[in-house]
Amino acid sequence: MSDKDWSGTTTLAWRKPKTFQGAADSSLDQSCKVLRALYGEELEVLPPREQLESVLLQPGPQEHILVSRHIWDKCAQEGGSAEWLSMFCRQQHCPGILQRDLDHALESPPGFAGNEGFTLHSHLGFFSDILRSIDELLPVRQQLNFVCNENSSGQQQTSGSATIAKARPDYLLIARHLLLFASELKKAEVGILKAIEDLRKKFKPGLPAAQYGNLPFLLAAAQSGCQIQYCCIDNAGKVHEIGSPININSLRGRAHLICTLPNLHRLLSCMSRMIPDMSDRLPLFAPQLKGFAQVECRLDHVVKTISDFRSFLLSTPGTTLAHISSAYAAGNLDSNHYLVGTSRLPKCVAQEYTFCVHPVGYSNVPKIEKAICQYIKDATYGLQHLHQEGLVHRDVREANIVMLPPPWSHHMLIDLESVAEAGSLWPSDVQFFRGWTSSTLKHGCCTLSSDTYQLGLLLARLLSSIPAVSQGASKLTKKLTSESPQHRLTTAQILNDRWIGSL
Repeated sequence: MSDKDWSGTTTLAWRKPKTFQGAADSSLDQSCKVLRALYGEELEVLPPREQLESVLLQPGPQEHILVSRHIWDKCAQEGGSAEWLSMFCRQQHCPGILQRDLDHALESPPGFAGNEGFTLHSHLGFFSDILRSIDELLPVRQQLNFVCNENSSGQQQTSGSATIAKARPDYLLIARHLLLFASELKKAEVGILKAIEDLRKKFKPGLPAAQYGNLPFLLAAAQSGCQIQYCCIDNAGKVHEIGSPININSLRGRAHLICTLPNLHRLLSCMSRMIPDMSDRLPLFAPQLKGFAQVECRLDHVVKTISDFRSFLLSTPGTTLAHISSAYAAGNLDSNHYLVGTSRLPKCVAQEYTFCVHPVGYSNVPKIEKAICQYIKDATYGLQHLHQEGLVHRDVREANIVMLPPPWSHHMLIDLESVAEAGSLWPSDVQFFRGWTSSTLKHGCCTLSSDTYQLGLLLARLLSSIPAVSQGASKLTKKLTSESPQHRLTTAQILNDRWIGSL
């Protein structure tokens, strides 16, 4: 409960109502100044799990919410004692916009429904609106640019989509392309222990190193009716409760909850700084649209869904479900994971294509020659597994080569939805894939050399970003990008190249 916590409430004043004009602007400016002052210092070091209760839930000696006389009297009357009130609040005699908004939040938070507690929508709105408003008033370097993702079970879904939604937490808070806060919500009769148990199930495999590195935990909340229990999820997937549940069916509980939000922001900000920035990282459980596909990253696998598979196939001539299944089966045979595999072969039901791939990697485009050499070598291993099955990848580029975390620590070739049989004809009236040139095809056909040519173009792009390139790297690039397909190297010849073998 802090002055900085009060900053969470002042943020409600920041969203200026259209009725506030003229003189009200100075009150809003004052609101902003108060918020910045009350937010407090950034956390330089993330506290250990055992200290989260004191950092998140307990106020400091000078940290209070400013309240009007009306709310002070009402809170004291409800509690029967001003002892708890003096711990969280300080009376303010000049209400202004700050106090009016806080009065409203304490008396009746957005969507609060009396004894029935928060609805799902109002719960998400209450958290996200205040956190976003705190974010807007902080210096740019401290802003997290929150994205909130609600898992709405009320939307119409196919059976496959419903299964995916059921495995996803009810509420996700994404910051800097990372899931940092999750929430599970249940009706009052279900109980808060059930909400906590569902969090355990959904995070059971633990936090993926590809996403979080050495981050020790995520923050979460379990809610049942009017009870909200803060939790943390450690990197092994265990859920630990933080303090006692907060009852938001009382003024005291709502004051307590409001006070925790700026502290929650400070913790999330500190967590985000512990993780290397990767702008193209897929946040956990948050579906992302990539072309025809919806892609969702889970703890130990990635779920890909193409809702209109027939239209997708029309845009990728030569590809069939059988070819895709054969490609992923080849990946499953690669125990070293240079080629992506799948926990179960792709399936298509009512024109919706779904499958799960593993393991989970992340983008890691190299910047020095030695790392570029390893990158090309790893991608070639992946291509070799496909080529041995008589299949062409057809989309070899940076976006489809990811780095795997330990214990593998090498690159993996992904995205096998564009594979086709070697020698398949590409229709002259269909647009080329991204990155193709007129030299990619051989007499209008996709051949094994089409892949190695694209690999050569990729190598040339990577080498162009470094100041000095070795003779060996230049020679391999020239061989791979030969205008004559019959003079291009096979995957076996690439792996036997002297520059590749110099690692």
